[in-house]
Amino acid sequence: MIPVWPWVAFLNNPVRFWIYYGFVIGGFVFALITLITQLIKPAPYGRFGNNDNNPNNWGPVIPQRLGHTISDALPCVVEFLLVYFLYGRNQYHYTNLVFMILWQLHYIHRGLIHPWIMRYSSKTTPLGDPRFIIGILLFIIGFIINRYADLKLRNLRRENQGYVIPSGGLFNYISCPNYFGEMIEWMGWAVGTFSLGGLAWFCFCCATFIPRARHNHRWYKERFADYPSQRKALIPFIY
Repeated sequence: MIPVWPWVAFLNNPVRFWIYYGFVIGGFVFALITLITQLIKPAPYGRFGNNDNNPNNWGPVIPQRLGHTISDALPCVVEFLLVYFLYGRNQYHYTNLVFMILWQLHYIHRGLIHPWIMRYSSKTTPLGDPRFIIGILLFIIGFIINRYADLKLRNLRRENQGYVIPSGGLFNYISCPNYFGEMIEWMGWAVGTFSLGGLAWFCFCCATFIPRARHNHRWYKERFADYPSQRKALIPFIY
């Protein structure tokens, strides 16, 4: 059973080797910075930055749909280019290819579809490898949870002009099932690819979603006096 370690492709090319590990180390560093800063103060978008004149905004404002398209479609393009130029066309294997396609599908949806339908308020391993199977299952489960939650939020905003208490599905247990679903997606990605890069990306996502869910949960409780007290922020029954 051979792990899918990307550095195997770079053993004869030290420049690519260090580029890869540079990105991995940078990913962990950015994850830590993101976690600390967003625990202190939420990023000013959505309900925390829907005022164009909000002094907490990070620089000039642009249309939300355009911003969401750029920020979420860009990883799709960058990931493809990095894989193509760092690995080369002769380095693709089934496992790598499957998870690259999953990544692309996620960000094609997030960057090119989601922003335009969402209503804004403001080396090889056999395909029978358990890591591959578990990774795929986790990714699919997370994808379904994430899409369902996004659809619920979209429909709520279609029916109401303001914010309301979401309900149904995982919304009955946590405030942010969309973040929970995406965390499961990237946990599956990390397990399936079995790589430091996958782990770094998962950590970065957690560093973003954990504090964001905490702030959203607090916001709901402060805004709605009848907000369900048993509902958690991000992980059912735990957090």
